[in-house]
Amino acid sequence: MEEETLRDQIVKAALQLFLEQGYQATSVQEIISLAGTSKGGFCHHFASKDDLLCLIHDTFISYELARGEEVLRRPGSAASRLHQMIIDLGESIDRYRPHVRVFFDERRFLSDEKFAVVKEKRDRYEMMVRSLITEGIRNGEFRSDIEPRIITFALFGMCNWIYQWFQPGKGLTAREIGERFSRLMLRALEPRPADCPIELNPDSLE
Repeated sequence: MEEETLRDQIVKAALQLFLEQGYQATSVQEIISLAGTSKGGFCHHFASKDDLLCLIHDTFISYELARGEEVLRRPGSAASRLHQMIIDLGESIDRYRPHVRVFFDERRFLSDEKFAVVKEKRDRYEMMVRSLITEGIRNGEFRSDIEPRIITFALFGMCNWIYQWFQPGKGLTAREIGERFSRLMLRALEPRPADCPIELNPDSLE
C-alpha cells in the first residue's frame, strides 16, 4: 500500500510539472523533489520519464478499454452501444483530463519503443469503435456509403479535443457533451434515402 501511495505521489508530481512547464523542460530531479521522495524511490517504480509518460497514457486508455469491452458485450443495437461508447469517451476525458492533456501535448517525446506500446492499446480501442460502425452498416442501422475507418477517426477527432476547452462546473457536463456528440454522430450515420445510393468499397469494412 505504501509503495502504491508513493507511486501515486510521483505521478501526481509529474502531472503537475508536465502541465506547468512541459515534459521536455521537466527533470527527474524536479519530480523527485516535488513528490518528496528519493532517487531510489523514483527508480523503484520508474526507469525514466518515458515510463512516467507511458503510465500517464495507460491510466486513461486502460479505463477506456475496460469500458469499451463492457459495452461491446451488451445486447442491443449497434447504435445504442456506439452511443454509450461516445458518452464513456467524453466522461473519460473529463475524469482523466490532466492525463489526457499531458499525453496529447507531450506524446511526441515518447521513445519509439514506448510509443509502440501506446499505439497497440490505442489501436485496440479504435477497433472497438470501428467494429460497432461496421456492424451498424451491415445490419442496416447506418448508411452504407460511409467508411468505418474514416468515421472512427472523425469521432475521435471530435471527442479527443474536449480536453482543450471543457471546463468542469461551467456549462454542460462531460456526459451532456457526450450525449450531444452522440446525437450528432448518429444523425450523420442514419441510412440515406434509397434514391441516393453511393457504392461502398467492401475493403473499407475490414
